Amino acid sequence: MKNALKWVLGCLGVGVLLILGVCYFGYRQVKNMAGEGTPSVTIQAPANRVFANLADADSMAEWRTEGLGIRAKRKGLLHVGDTIVIQMRGPMQRENRSTWIVSDVKPERVFAVDLLGARGTFVASRRDSIVAYGESTQVFSSFAVQAGGADSASGAGGMAMNLMRTAQKAQARMELGRLKAILQGDSVPPRPPQNP
Repeated sequence: MKNALKWVLGCLGVGVLLILGVCYFGYRQVKNMAGEGTPSVTIQAPANRVFANLADADSMAEWRTEGLGIRAKRKGLLHVGDTIVIQMRGPMQRENRSTWIVSDVKPERVFAVDLLGARGTFVASRRDSIVAYGESTQVFSSFAVQAGGADSASGAGGMAMNLMRTAQKAQARMELGRLKAILQGDSVPPRPPQNP
């Protein structure tokens, strides 16, 4: 009986170490994709054209990485308070939706959105700042993540916030690369695969 218990506990320990190793490897991969510093890109297009693609739901469907669709009630440029619903494929072919609210619009300078949780509470925000340089435009994406509680800055809550921020940076780098390719007429990088 004692030997069987040692064998079970040993297998359990190895399993836990394997899971932790896979999680760590996955986090390192996402962190490498996110890169250092603020995600940014210089696009060979005027600021008004770049802004029009950032702030229009139909255009977002082209350069955002979510593959199933982006909907908004308003056609054309979005305004503060407009709702954007983004559909993506989740685990086991289940469709997931995220709701974003436009929080700031300054034509040719800023487009910002807030992600809402299932209960309509603020979860995170993304702010794309636009700087015109003659016929070129630079876009910078910054993020804020809502703290989950008083002790979330450390421990599991802090790790989750850091992972979310890192994943947002990686996604923004991919999306800004797609936006640049579309506006410059280059070949557009493929969207990442949706979860099977």
